Amino acid sequence: MLIKNERWPALASGFGHGAREPTEAGRVTLGREFLMTLSRLCTDAADRKPGVAAVPSEEGASDE
Repeated sequence: MLIKNERWPALASGFGHGAREPTEAGRVTLGREFLMTLSRLCTDAADRKPGVAAVPSEEGASDE
């Protein structure tokens, strides 16, 4: 789909009734793609190393 000369993802016309009402197949497709995207994001985040390393403190140590 083109909006102001920019390409945007859109469902095929067979997956919806107009711009706001997806069919059952459209809902299944949207749900599956949403879960796959979340899965990829979680996997990518798990592969990254944290920016700050946690250092365990000694038991009974005080900040004074």
